[in-house]
Amino acid sequence: MKYHIHISGLKDGEYKYSFDIDKKFFESLICKERRDCKIKILAILTQRGNKLTLSMLVKGKVFDLLCDICASKRIVTINNLFNYNIELSSLHTEREDDIIYINGNQKEIEISNLIYESIILSLPNKNVHSGKVSDKCDTDMISLVKKYSEKKPVKDPRWKDLDKLKDLI
Repeated sequence: MKYHIHISGLKDGEYKYSFDIDKKFFESLICKERRDCKIKILAILTQRGNKLTLSMLVKGKVFDLLCDICASKRIVTINNLFNYNIELSSLHTEREDDIIYINGNQKEIEISNLIYESIILSLPNKNVHSGKVSDKCDTDMISLVKKYSEKKPVKDPRWKDLDKLKDLI
């Protein structure tokens, strides 16, 4: 599927585009992140005189995020809004956080990278179960993590002689 927004020949007003994002979207990109999701993107392009803005509403669920504590899959709901200004530039300029530079003769904007970034930025930094009845960590995995993360003091036998010297002083 193509993720394009037409920008040429627009009159003042709002233009709405809707995109359904699922696992196939991530498979089509060249990236490490693969997400099983059901996300709706509502992109609103607004033209007011010479000013173009793009707002993207990201809403949906990601089904395969791993909990940072127990590593079990959990479902996360995302809901976020991103706003961008679109500016004309004859030079090839890299996109900034909230500004998209385009050529004056450009007829459309390809937004698959914006969609990808919007989804990734909408995910929580810390991904843990909430503790509610239906959203708890896997107790078996937690006990395994505790078992293997216990640090048992290991004393290097070579230090024995140095400890004796320390005791002499």
